[in-house]
Amino acid sequence: MFIKSADRSNVNSVRFSSALRKTLRISSVGLLVGMALIAGKAEAQSNVQIYGVVDNAIQTTWGKGPSGQTRTEMTSGYFAASRLGFKGTEDLGDGMKAFYQLEMGFGSDTGALQQGGRLFGRTSQVGINTSLGSLAFGRLGTPGSGTGPYNMTNGPKAIDPFYLGYGAAGWANTSNVMALPLRGDNSIMYRSPNMKGLTFAGLYSFQRDGAELPGGNSANASVIGLGLSYDHGPLFAMVSYDHINNPITGKPAQTALQIGAVYDFKVMKLHFLAGKERGEFLFSTAVEQAVSDATFADVGMTIPTTSGRIMLSLQSRNASQSQGAAYGRRIASVGYTYDLSKRTALNMAFSDSMANKSMSGNKDFNFLQAGFGISHFF
Repeated sequence: MFIKSADRSNVNSVRFSSALRKTLRISSVGLLVGMALIAGKAEAQSNVQIYGVVDNAIQTTWGKGPSGQTRTEMTSGYFAASRLGFKGTEDLGDGMKAFYQLEMGFGSDTGALQQGGRLFGRTSQVGINTSLGSLAFGRLGTPGSGTGPYNMTNGPKAIDPFYLGYGAAGWANTSNVMALPLRGDNSIMYRSPNMKGLTFAGLYSFQRDGAELPGGNSANASVIGLGLSYDHGPLFAMVSYDHINNPITGKPAQTALQIGAVYDFKVMKLHFLAGKERGEFLFSTAVEQAVSDATFADVGMTIPTTSGRIMLSLQSRNASQSQGAAYGRRIASVGYTYDLSKRTALNMAFSDSMANKSMSGNKDFNFLQAGFGISHFF
């Protein structure tokens, strides 16, 4: 049998194409193996870690009174703010380590970046850790902010059973409004080693939001954040102070002082928080923009179960305007977290928000709210 010239060309093309595909497959496998080996080597040298949280919930709010409305929505960060982070360390010898952390916040309901659209708006730091403590530089939360690696109010021994989450149940709604979550760009942070249960942390931000402005230090919204914690046995206690310079001539600085404690009785945890703010707006509505001073308190309880925990809290906030008007708010909450695994949980809460008589008709502070969501940590 004879093969025509054109047929020979087709056969050769088929053979070449088959060989090319085989070569590409081998090259691709080799490239992936090489990348894995490089990544493994880099990880062995610098302990790189990729981590994050994806957290969404359905939340319904029922407004009280004749003008009250019902709103059902999906919300991101119901239990913990959704995030993606990268962190690592390098051993420099003699007890010294270099470290870095880059953490972005995003709305897992929409995919949009949080923190004003910053790429790494939650945390962006590089620093050195020694036996004398840690020194870090970048964008960081203050010790009293409830966020970031140096906060003393949130985490495993949080001073509120609902942390900053669970909708209206979280303590950011009535407590340290100024400092939650207060992050500072252009920051220097020092944290001491643990000294028989005592730890100190201090932050200074040259300019809270964005690059430093010309015109001297007084032209910038600089931040001072201080914190002291005691952690021993069943008791955890902390105190924090935040100070934000007001760059507007004649305007007072904003300050916040808070104290908190948690005591673990094994069968339950008791939580307590109290504090005072000066020169701070109370909430975000226009009628309250003149508020200057406020006090707040929060008591709560966490009861562990075989598969999760029950949470209870009562929050209060009272504020006074410079013109003499007074405002107050109370929030009572109950919630439950069911652990599906060590990294995945179902979260639910119910809250009743009540304002005092002068704000009884304000829909922003008089409502019932229920939420149900799922969170996954990786």
